[in-house]
Amino acid sequence: PNPVNGCILNIEIPENEKYQIKVFDINGSVLFNFTQDEGFRSIDLNEITAGVYFLQFTNDIYTKIIKIIKRD
Repeated sequence: PNPVNGCILNIEIPENEKYQIKVFDINGSVLFNFTQDEGFRSIDLNEITAGVYFLQFTNDIYTKIIKIIKRD
């Protein structure tokens, strides 16, 4: 759900896929940055303060950005 009140964000990458995943704030500061091959990855959103953030997925074909609103 959005907005979130602190949570663990679980990301599932499809088989035979590879993504660059970033979480950044409204100012463009990158908070999380990693490459994920197929499988699962969890991001603990409890570590960040309340505000607006963006989750960016990038692969060889496209980039998708999702807005996340975090409340305390």
